[in-house]
Formats: sequence, structure tokens, C-alpha cells
Amino acid sequence: MSSIEIEVNNLEQLLQNKEIKKCLISLNTEAFNDFINGDKKFEYRRKYIDGKTLAFIYVTSPIKQLRAAILFDKPILDTPEEIAKIAESEHPHWKEGALEYLKGCKKGYAIPAKKLFILKPIDLIGLGKIGITPPQSYVYLINEKRKLFDEIEIQQNIDVS
Repeated sequence: MSSIEIEVNNLEQLLQNKEIKKCLISLNTEAFNDFINGDKKFEYRRKYIDGKTLAFIYVTSPIKQLRAAILFDKPILDTPEEIAKIAESEHPHWKEGALEYLKGCKKGYAIPAKKLFILKPIDLIGLGKIGITPPQSYVYLINEKRKLFDEIEIQQNIDVS
């Protein structure tokens, strides 16, 4: 059993694990709710980090808050057609949306979610006070942006894999 499997329930240990990259990503409300409800097990991206990540989730308008952290496993990098097949197997009728989203790309990412940590919400003002601006896609949490780790409080753990 790898160390990631042992530590998956402990956010503090995940934060300390140097093998897991930390980032902040933006999700729309529907995608965020799909993760919470268990309807969504993958995140689909045109570009993403290679390797396991602990992604802090900023939920876009109308919520406009940091709401969760998701432990993502190593992404699947493949053609848009293959990524669309994963999307379709996850949810009927998602294939067309995935193909449209990845149109013009040679490769796309299907990023498997392993664990969802619901956090005490941090609004835009709170994020701004620690120097964080939500990204359009994702941003690494390095150096001064790691101040976020001191601000988080877990409210619930959810297995999503």
C-alpha cells in the first residue's frame, strides 16, 4: 500500500506530502455539486499538472468562495475522443460536451478524484487578504500562496473514487 493510500483521509498529511502538488482551481457550481453528489468522478481539462494533486476548489459565480479540496490521482492524458469516452462512461450525454470543450486540442486530461474535503468557506475578500486571486483555470500554490493552508478548516470528508 502506498503512502498516499494511508494518508488520504488526513488533509494535514496531504498538505505536508511533497510528492503531491498543490494548486487552486476554479469550478462552476454545477461541477462542484456533481462532485459532492457523487455524480462526477473526473475533472476534464485542456491543460493540467502531471501527477497527483491536492486541488483547492474555488466555486465561481454566484457562490464565489473557496469551498473544498480534492485529492486528484495522476491524470489520464489522451486524445479528445478517448477523454470523451471516459466522460460518456461517467455520465450519459457528456461525450458531446467533452468533445466540444476539447475541440482543437490534440490531447486532453481526465483527472480522477479520490477524496473530497469540504472546507469552511472562504470568500473573495478572505482570499484577497492572504494574496490569492481565483484563477481562470488553475494556479500552483507555492511560496506566499501557501498561506491558504493556515486558513482552512475541514467540515466533511467524502470518498469520491
